Amino acid sequence: KIPDNRERLQTELLAEVANIVAAILDRDTVLRRCLQEIGRVIEFDTATIALFSRGIEWQLAVGVGYKNEEYTNLVSAKVLKESPILSQMAKDHRPILSPDVNQLPGWMWIPGAEHVRSFIAVPMIAYDQMIGVLMLDNSQEAFFDESDLTVLQTLARTLAVAVEKAQLYEAMQQRLMEQDALLAVSNAVSSSLELDVVLNKLAEQMARAIQVTSAYISDWNPEKGTATVIAEYVSPEACEKESVSDLGVTYHLGDDFGDDQDWLHLGDIRMEHVDTPGLQEQSRKHYLEYGAKSIMIVPLIVKGQSVGFAELWESRYIRDFTSDEIALVQAMAQQAAVAIENVRLFAEKKEQLHLAKTLQAVGALLTTQLSLIEVFDQIFNFLGHIINYDGASVHLVEGDGGLYVAAGKGFASSKIYKTFAKDHSAEIVKRFSNGRNVWVIADTILDPNWIPTPGFNLVRSWIGAALIVKGNLIGILNV
Repeated sequence: KIPDNRERLQTELLAEVANIVAAILDRDTVLRRCLQEIGRVIEFDTATIALFSRGIEWQLAVGVGYKNEEYTNLVSAKVLKESPILSQMAKDHRPILSPDVNQLPGWMWIPGAEHVRSFIAVPMIAYDQMIGVLMLDNSQEAFFDESDLTVLQTLARTLAVAVEKAQLYEAMQQRLMEQDALLAVSNAVSSSLELDVVLNKLAEQMARAIQVTSAYISDWNPEKGTATVIAEYVSPEACEKESVSDLGVTYHLGDDFGDDQDWLHLGDIRMEHVDTPGLQEQSRKHYLEYGAKSIMIVPLIVKGQSVGFAELWESRYIRDFTSDEIALVQAMAQQAAVAIENVRLFAEKKEQLHLAKTLQAVGALLTTQLSLIEVFDQIFNFLGHIINYDGASVHLVEGDGGLYVAAGKGFASSKIYKTFAKDHSAEIVKRFSNGRNVWVIADTILDPNWIPTPGFNLVRSWIGAALIVKGNLIGILNV
């Protein structure tokens, strides 16, 4: 440390970290660069920036000065999960400045870090939540002082902003990736290669790849214990019984494979021969009925869950499938799983994509020269594109805490909205002032908080959304 230059170096450090945060969006890069800059001003042996979610669960750690990344991860995984001092910091948000960790209650010794004496830790706070911690240590006793603590506290606030910005950027990138994927799925679904065509082609590829006599792809309903054949391929070498199409057939798995379906829940591959000792009688009967000699069943896994399975049948002779054949079929089965999931995802996300576009259009209104009433009217129109509603209104909070009607649409008279605001004002403001953002009443007749209002007697479902600006409730969107 150079006392004469210390204040100047600290100022330069704060400026350089601010520049890094402004210029770089990648979270890991920002944090690592910032640690390196800190080392130019505050000497340390090792430094760590760790991020955690609620409950002090380890999420990420970037370290400088450690011998290897594996050790950094070891430190993070153990300390962040078990450290009493960090658990306490998460509660009180107080920094730690210890001249000698031997005298620090709750200090945890990590193998390879026996040299540590001085320790400084500063919480990274965002929206009153501790999202991480900045930690430095040094082998000399009483090495860090209050001046270091002040600088690090300022840096921690800047880094918390950087983390939030990076996470927002990552979320935005993820949304863009999802939209791109949905667009690709949309193009595929709208083309001639629809799901049944794709899966039938995959079934054929599976059968040809390992030269079996037939292949089937089925989806699975775990609640009902049923499977439905959604694609199949039968080769010219298949036996007569095997050649009868099963496409579209729904059957109970217990009838063919027994009641034990744990293998499917666990994603285990099942390989059986008609002469396998101990084979369940349901399975043996099923195989004999359709002429199968050997069968391989591969679950279709999506996000760790089985959504179906592929069956590969050999009716000419009993055979053992090799590890290479199994791996190949697994890879092809995964393609089938992705195809199935993409169609489901497209159906589920299509409405969300429509919602996103609507929200984008609403956002564009804020840059126009329209009056507030015109903006509200346009918002009501956009709202009608995503929700079937009978009436909607915007109520703004008055100085006395009551509500007044700013705009409304759907009902014959604005008096109806005014009466509604008068009758429900106290309860609504109370609900939303306590941090609630949305209030849904599924059935107004059954809800004790609903007050019958003239003109609103036909309303059976209601939703209110808080209008929040800088943490303050300014109004309610009533639908």
